[in-house]
Amino acid sequence: MLAAVIVTYNGEHWIRKCLNSLIDSSQPVHIVVIDNGSSDKTIRIIQNEFKNVDLIISDQNLGFGQANNIGIKRAIKAGADFVFLLNQDAWIEKNTIHKLITAYENFPAYGIISPLHLNGEGNLIDHLLYQNITKHPIARTLFSDLLNQRNQDKIYDLTFINAAAWLMTRECIERVGLFDPIFQHYGEDNNYCHRVEYHKLKIGLITDTIIFHDRENRADKKPSWAENNELDLKLRLANILNDSVEKALTSEKKKLYLASTKAIISGKFPLFFNYLKKLTLVKKIFPEIKDSYLRNRKENQKEL
Repeated sequence: MLAAVIVTYNGEHWIRKCLNSLIDSSQPVHIVVIDNGSSDKTIRIIQNEFKNVDLIISDQNLGFGQANNIGIKRAIKAGADFVFLLNQDAWIEKNTIHKLITAYENFPAYGIISPLHLNGEGNLIDHLLYQNITKHPIARTLFSDLLNQRNQDKIYDLTFINAAAWLMTRECIERVGLFDPIFQHYGEDNNYCHRVEYHKLKIGLITDTIIFHDRENRADKKPSWAENNELDLKLRLANILNDSVEKALTSEKKKLYLASTKAIISGKFPLFFNYLKKLTLVKKIFPEIKDSYLRNRKENQKEL
């Protein structure tokens, strides 16, 4: 059994296209939607037009990770062997899920497999996926294969793919656990990919099927200085791949102390105060970071 999990929040513009693509899939799909307190017509559309969808309504915005956790637990409890996470502003081809499952059957060492992400028009690779691939050693081979339509049955190893379209195996979920609640908005998928690697599972991209992700022309709210820096610190210090969270903290403090000293010697006082703010932030959120790191290092941290 395969369950698709979609988190919605004011998604009336896309939700019909998203859900209809899953309903039209050649692979039967049990659909679970968790709504994060939408104030538009999203809930009404699902209730009136998609009566077979398992809809869970939250009265508040739980964030991407925690809402997905609710859906993943519901899917596993229902007996799902695979969970397919899909963004509300994305939709699939008819054979996408079938090809993802076939890829897993051919390459069982993978915990997460994702299709190629295109933009909403389908004429460009999704810009965030493109940025991620270009930083990776496989970039030249992958783009050459795409250009020449070669190796369409191949899987490409990556260390990170954003969670807009993840096929997750039950084994992966039971071994790695759920999204870490330390991440409210953004960073959840980065952290999860670190943990997948730590648990000796692979993350793969296949290119013989696609999703469309309609976000390229959308102006998202920019995070504040504090939000940006807090997310950066959590991603780096709570990273399960670090040898020790204490060592990571000591290294971060030394770096900030050195940078602040250089700034004050150079008379760059705004920069000096900026580093002090970062040091204060590190001290404030470190207990939460340490708890996350230690929790995810435990062998059995399933909450299913």
